[in-house]
Amino acid sequence: MDEYSRFCVELKVSRSLKTKDVVKLLKKAIRKYGAPKRIRTDNGPEFKAQAIEICLKKANTSSVYLHPGSPWGLDDSLN
Repeated sequence: MDEYSRFCVELKVSRSLKTKDVVKLLKKAIRKYGAPKRIRTDNGPEFKAQAIEICLKKANTSSVYLHPGSPWGLDDSLN
């Protein structure tokens, strides 16, 4: 979801997501809408995987991880 406009870029409903599922969704969204400057995610292993980092690096996008225990724990460097 785009944090500014609240537009839902992609939505995948599942009991669990594997890294390959996340990479596939990221590539699809980047092809359709272009690459964002950064993507904010939780600290789950499916989002911290090396395959995700490679995908984002190729798109010139960085990861911003939420602080554990905080649903919108903003990184001070973004303000």
